[in-house]
Formats: sequence, structure tokens, C-alpha cells
Amino acid sequence: MTTTGPDNLPGDEPAPQRRATRRMRIAIVVATVTGIALIAVLAVVLLRDTGSEPGVAPPPSASATPTASARTTPTPSPTPSNTSPRPTTTVTPFAYQALWPFSSDAGAAAWQRSYRSGGHQPWHLDPEQTALSFTTGYLGFTEIDRVVSRSVSGNEAWIGIGYQAEGRLAHAATLHLVRISQGPDAPWEVVGTIDTTLTLDRPGTARP
Repeated sequence: MTTTGPDNLPGDEPAPQRRATRRMRIAIVVATVTGIALIAVLAVVLLRDTGSEPGVAPPPSASATPTASARTTPTPSPTPSNTSPRPTTTVTPFAYQALWPFSSDAGAAAWQRSYRSGGHQPWHLDPEQTALSFTTGYLGFTEIDRVVSRSVSGNEAWIGIGYQAEGRLAHAATLHLVRISQGPDAPWEVVGTIDTTLTLDRPGTARP
């Protein structure tokens, strides 16, 4: 006679066999889950090694031709304007009353052009020669033909003129000269005297 109990019911497997079957099923489930997880990890690693991710398109290769919008168009440099203002030259008017040999800045500038082109009358550049030409030529004092003193400071000069008397030089007057016009070749102009021996009444000396 066979005795049955709770763990050995009719028609059932013995309890030890049922426990072994349950353990086997659990092991199969765990193995399946573990396999799926390993496959997923392997897929992610492979995708990363190939430089792409799921759902993301691979980047274009370096040899791809850029589109028209990506190309850089050089910007032309601005053309200099021809309407820019030209530098102006400021001409300072003559501050004295022009006496001799020029009557204005325009006359002095005309001599400068002739001198530059052909060396005409170079004595205009020498204050001593200009002073003597004034007394002997313009005034007619032919005996006053000597320079007895000279003082030049910038564009102004004071030339003492005189004559030979009893073996010595006698002082007659001191002429005041100023450069007229512009430039390094501006000529000398007699504008007056600074003594009482030779007085110029006309025209009067105008000081700045």
C-alpha cells in the first residue's frame, strides 16, 4: 500500500522533482534576461565604435562638398572716394607796407617763378644786395654804396648802409627788410628805416 501526503499527492510529481523544475525555470529566465542585456550592451558598444548612435544620422565625410549657403563669399574692400577734401594751403598776408622792390605778394611770387625757371635776379635773396640796390638804384644815392652793419633774425633783417669818408666808413641809415611771399626762396622787401638820418615818408611803414 502506498501512502500519500501533502508533498506527494496523486497525479503530482514528487516534491523534490517539482523544486528542481522550478529552479530550472528561474535559471532559464535569468539566463534569457542576462543574454538580452548583454546583446543590448554589445550593440551600444558597436554603434559607438562606428561613430553613430541609434536614430542619429552619421556626420558627413570630410570630402563632402559644402553647400552654396556654407561657402564664404569674400567681401570687396571699399573703393577710396575721389571726393575727399584736398588739403588747403594757408597763405599769410604780408604784415608790412610793401615798399621796394615788390608792390605785393603777387609780384614777389611772379619773381619766384622766373627765378626757379631761369635764375632771374638772384640778388633778391640777399638782404645786403637788396638794401644797396634800394639806395643806389631806386633812391639814386650812388655814394651810399657800402654795408656797415648787418643783423638778420628769421624773416627780418636790419642792414646798415653808408659811405667811405676820410678813410673810414660812415653810417647813413639802417634799412628794415622783411621776406615777402612764401617758401625758402622768398625774396627780401624793404619796408622802412629805424633811424632819423634817412627817413621814408611815403609810403609809411606799417608794423604788424
